[in-house]
Amino acid sequence: MVTNNTEPEPEPMEAPAPESNEGTEYEQVRQRAVVQQEYERVQRQLESQGASPEEAQQQASQYIQSRTSQQDLMRQADAYGKELIAKQNVFECYTRKVISELPGEILNKLDNVDVIVSSRPTEDQLLGTGLNMGQDLLGIYEGIPITERYGYELVLPDKITLFQDAIESLCSTEEEIMTEIRATIIHEIAHHFGLDDQELEELNI
Repeated sequence: MVTNNTEPEPEPMEAPAPESNEGTEYEQVRQRAVVQQEYERVQRQLESQGASPEEAQQQASQYIQSRTSQQDLMRQADAYGKELIAKQNVFECYTRKVISELPGEILNKLDNVDVIVSSRPTEDQLLGTGLNMGQDLLGIYEGIPITERYGYELVLPDKITLFQDAIESLCSTEEEIMTEIRATIIHEIAHHFGLDDQELEELNI
């Protein structure tokens, strides 16, 4: 009698090839054959460990269903991850374009500052902003403003972070996204130049 504590040794099951209009039926037949071979292997292993044929069939079937479900979840997660990476790459391209189009008098005054993209802020980044995790923070400046730098050397770059999810949630077109990126970058650059939020509000920045 084989208990649930005894699990068959897993072997890699070949994932199905991407579907196409040509050869799809062949790939489906091939995949079914792979699954059947794995099912028979597991069944034999269980029977060799003392399971009856009926028990071996039932547990092998459960095992195959579990492996198939896990593979489906892994494929879905992989596809979702690739989609997120692609979206971030597009957003980063927008950001680079916006920065390249900023006036020269602004770009020439930037000093040791990086601009990066993140999906959403961390709890540490929200500290001191007065916002909660569920509220939208479009961007943040972290560093030492130019006006406060004394004995400034061997220092890591300041950082301006744009939060992609919050910015995209306010926009419905590519043009709107780029406009919001530009406004956010200029706001955070102003902090880099030493202006605080009250001064920015008075300047309507």
